[in-house]
Amino acid sequence: MALLSPTLRGIVAAWTLFALVAYASPVDNVKRDSLSSIPSGWLMHEDLPSAETMITLQVGLKQQKVDKLIEALYEVSDPDHKRYGNHLSKEQVEALVQPHPSSLAAVDDWLTSCGVDPASATRSPAKDWLTVTVPISLAEQLVNAKYRTFNHMESKRKVVRSLEYNLPASVSEHIDVIHPTTFFGSSSLTVTTPSRKRSVPLESGSLNSTGDPCTSQPFNLITPACLMHLYRFDDYVPRAASKNRLGVVNYEGDLAVNSDLQSFFTQFRPDAVNSTFGIQSVGGGIISTNFSSDEASLDVQWAMGLTSPTPVTVYSVGSHAEDGLDVSDPQGDPFLGWALFVLNQTTPPQVFTTSYADTESAVPVDYAKRLCNTFAQLGARGISVIFGSGDSGVDNDVDCSAVTDTTPFQPSFPGGCPFFTSVGGTIGINPEFGVGGPVSPPSNYRGSGGGFSNKITSENIQVFPRPSYQDKAVSAYLKNLGSTYEGLFNRSGRAYPDIAAQSNNFAIVLDGETDGDSGTSASGPVVAAVISLLNDFLLSKGKPPLGFINPWLYSKGFKGLNDILIGQSEGCNGRGFNSSTGWDPVTGLGTPDFLNLQRLL
Repeated sequence: MALLSPTLRGIVAAWTLFALVAYASPVDNVKRDSLSSIPSGWLMHEDLPSAETMITLQVGLKQQKVDKLIEALYEVSDPDHKRYGNHLSKEQVEALVQPHPSSLAAVDDWLTSCGVDPASATRSPAKDWLTVTVPISLAEQLVNAKYRTFNHMESKRKVVRSLEYNLPASVSEHIDVIHPTTFFGSSSLTVTTPSRKRSVPLESGSLNSTGDPCTSQPFNLITPACLMHLYRFDDYVPRAASKNRLGVVNYEGDLAVNSDLQSFFTQFRPDAVNSTFGIQSVGGGIISTNFSSDEASLDVQWAMGLTSPTPVTVYSVGSHAEDGLDVSDPQGDPFLGWALFVLNQTTPPQVFTTSYADTESAVPVDYAKRLCNTFAQLGARGISVIFGSGDSGVDNDVDCSAVTDTTPFQPSFPGGCPFFTSVGGTIGINPEFGVGGPVSPPSNYRGSGGGFSNKITSENIQVFPRPSYQDKAVSAYLKNLGSTYEGLFNRSGRAYPDIAAQSNNFAIVLDGETDGDSGTSASGPVVAAVISLLNDFLLSKGKPPLGFINPWLYSKGFKGLNDILIGQSEGCNGRGFNSSTGWDPVTGLGTPDFLNLQRLL
């Protein structure tokens, strides 16, 4: 299939935009989203996709009481509220997000008018999501737009997308988003690009010898014994493992190999040897592999290495179709598929860690809002969602050669969503530093991701303004910052990260060799493990898990954290925010001290 030459791309893009507008009736249709150009890094094929090619569309119906859901989330997450800890059940959450009957009827009428049998659609338990698989010819009727095939220049990924979509006025008000349409995303979801340091031949139990566990190991590798000692949970023994679970989310065909896990246990947690993880396949995600993955190995080995014998379940999320044509994957960006899968479970893990992200500017507004509200549903059910903040400081997934002193900072996604916990990275032992600037590790890990959401709607309305639980801490930082970087970031946007942990030179076993990996992909599982063990403590006393932890962190939990005073969220050309007293966009509120956090519960 031919690709357009650079000379023709602009001409064809202009023609395509004209055709998209002409395709939709200007009288009866509402423009829902429109891209002024082909997203950076993508090429449009001159050949049209076959009209018979099947494509899966997800339709997010308007949720009737989503404002009540968010209100309930904050009430059950606020330690000073009388409802604190009284998390909602699956059925209670579904009752709040189910669409109004008029929305259900309008969407069914719309499907019927385009020749799609509503009975052929699959629906979520709350009926707020509807999925149909139809030929592209029918999909184009549904969204009043033309689909084209696009190729990502770096990853070679192929997708079928539109540069615009429109809906009849009679149904537009009943639909939040249709996916995928204008969502291209970045070339890769992986937050960090772990850097393998060296092969380290170690004998069984060699890092469990006497002495300081953070200084006695070869090559300064960070080990489970080191972190358990550093964050003061080396003496904690889980006592509610039958009630507690930790979830690890892997995407893009990443999966840990059990032989590497057992080797990791042999070296660093001999008491956990022969323990293994459960697997849930989401959207066709793989459930076995002989190929080691840095990302999955890091996540699983450390989640289990820090919390054993707490059960760990891996959610393996399918992403891009094997033939390279991303039409059978309804998500494109698979965060949504994972979140909806978990919401459909009766007893999911109480904590999830995921070390992947996208770029905020690459995600359409409607999709970003709807995914964020899906995280709110998880939080309302008492689930803690943990994401790494990224490894590129203030410039997530940016070509630094194109950055000038006036280029706005580029936040990550879903970093701006206020309903999950974002984790930054540190380096060094006694003291710890925020990764970036003069304390950057010798790798492509440039700086702990951090900053402020700057996503706005076409009406110039903030999508993710700063949540009230951050007001006191973030306002203090901004006051001290003054006019530095004025105009390059949104001072009133949701700020991240919320918390941090060690993130450099973590011991992992990959293909039978012991190496060191770095990035906030390492710090995320550490924080998830700490929260999981705090949940273990609560559950052992008959109390509910922490759930959405941010309101507690900013009002009480910060007293149990180690404030990090040095570091920088270094992006391109050395620019970035600095660490300081209190909250900062490098390490958030600080790193965990388990014993102090435990005392605050």
